[in-house]
Amino acid sequence: MKCVLAVFFAVMLFPLQAFAQQPQTVSAEGEVFELVEKNPEYPGGREKLMAFLSSNLRYPQTALQMKLSGRIIVQFVVNKDGDIMEGKVLSKKVLSAPQIKEDTAAADAPGVYQRDYDLAWNSLEEEALRVVGIMPKWIPGEQRGKPVNVKCCLPITFRLNP
Repeated sequence: MKCVLAVFFAVMLFPLQAFAQQPQTVSAEGEVFELVEKNPEYPGGREKLMAFLSSNLRYPQTALQMKLSGRIIVQFVVNKDGDIMEGKVLSKKVLSAPQIKEDTAAADAPGVYQRDYDLAWNSLEEEALRVVGIMPKWIPGEQRGKPVNVKCCLPITFRLNP
């Protein structure tokens, strides 16, 4: 049976809190805001962001073989120059997964071992971080008319279609 790969991502780029006037955290790049008067933007807007993700995101082979699908939410900072920095996985949610079998189960028993499942999840996380890390410069966010560092989140969903 041939599976057709479909990678979905909700382009719900969103800062984390409501109109904060003060920076929420400090990073190596300086103060980081969680919400600003003008949000950072991907060059060309959401459609271009979706096209970039669609052409650059690859379903990891381990997850593909296991028929594992899920949503990874990646948090990152768009700095005042528009560079993407400090990408990290904020959360993950399983959409579909194989049955997990005990380590003592026979090799031909149905399901997958926990360690293999964990490796497959890690591959989804690594791919989501990789693609966020290679995004081109963004138009930086602004607070009081000046470019500032802004923390953002991007949900990326890996899903297989039969």
